[in-house]
Amino acid sequence: MTKPTIKNLNDYLHETLQQYDMVKGEGYFYFCWGDDAPDDTPEPPESIYVYALNQMDFREWKQSIDLAVEKWLEVNT
Repeated sequence: MTKPTIKNLNDYLHETLQQYDMVKGEGYFYFCWGDDAPDDTPEPPESIYVYALNQMDFREWKQSIDLAVEKWLEVNT
């Protein structure tokens, strides 16, 4: 079973949104522009308010990422 690491989560995120990364904030995880994102890249998706990676398994993380991306796409496409 795949572990929910930042690398694994970003690999999954990059399947849909290559120009963004997920990073750990203080008490939550948020999306930010990747190093190669063009200057006109829209604001990133909303944060995921989970304190630690181990609070969800990889399947739950994928669902949370999918939901954040889905909401973001409704506004930005």
